[in-house]
Amino acid sequence: MKQGNSYPVYRYVILAAFMLITVAIEIQWLTHAAVARPAELFYGGQFNPDSFLNIDFLAMVYMVAFLVMSFPASYIIDTYGIRTGLAIGAVLLAVFSLIKASFAHSFTGVVIAQTGLAIAQPFILNGVTAVTARWFPLYQRGMAAGLLALAQYVGIIIAMLVTPMLIGSDPSQTGYGTGFEKMLWIYGIISVVAAIFSLLLIKNRETRDGDSADERYAFKKGFLHILSNRDMRLTIFMFLIGLGIFNAISSMTDSIAERVGVEDSDGLIGGVMLIGGSSEQ
Repeated sequence: MKQGNSYPVYRYVILAAFMLITVAIEIQWLTHAAVARPAELFYGGQFNPDSFLNIDFLAMVYMVAFLVMSFPASYIIDTYGIRTGLAIGAVLLAVFSLIKASFAHSFTGVVIAQTGLAIAQPFILNGVTAVTARWFPLYQRGMAAGLLALAQYVGIIIAMLVTPMLIGSDPSQTGYGTGFEKMLWIYGIISVVAAIFSLLLIKNRETRDGDSADERYAFKKGFLHILSNRDMRLTIFMFLIGLGIFNAISSMTDSIAERVGVEDSDGLIGGVMLIGGSSEQ
């Protein structure tokens, strides 16, 4: 299908494919967060619950990897194009989601796979600005960016509410702490499908619409330009604090549920928190 203004519908194909892979990478982030206590039983004896390398680490590694890989990922997307950056993220997502499912019984295997998925995340999420700027006219960019942000929350909500339905999350029932293989294979297949769609459908587009007055900077110059603006520095700082709190709470929902006396790892605390917060916004 031809790119450009002659086929404006294709930009929504790009948007849909990007939303799908965003949902998939966010699901992979929190596969174990809402069911940490059943996971400890499932991986019984493979790690020390009081150590740094425990169930919570599977979510925290995403944040660590994002800090390390965010700038290299953004540089690749900006320099070599959306398709190159996203292809790296899509391949990593497909490969490591299958590894994660294949080694579902091995906590070490899951940690290795989760680290690979964490590296994939910035190659996917950091493409939002490039996609909206290069495929959408100025008056539609807010809508496109908003839908891509929504896709992140959809993935998180699925991880919070659907994951406990796929495993034994109620300690009063038989089968408590089982079902992780099935859950990881379901999410793995979703991730592979999302990666394939992205590789097939998402394309570069370097041309801009005539109504855009964008000024193009080289990556380094653009980054220094942002940091030279006081308001942008303040915005970045506030964003880091807010996002850090949100990520920390999202990563430890089941641990929080345990602290407040909730026995069933059903993910409702995380789901209600996210839906309630979205409604307030």
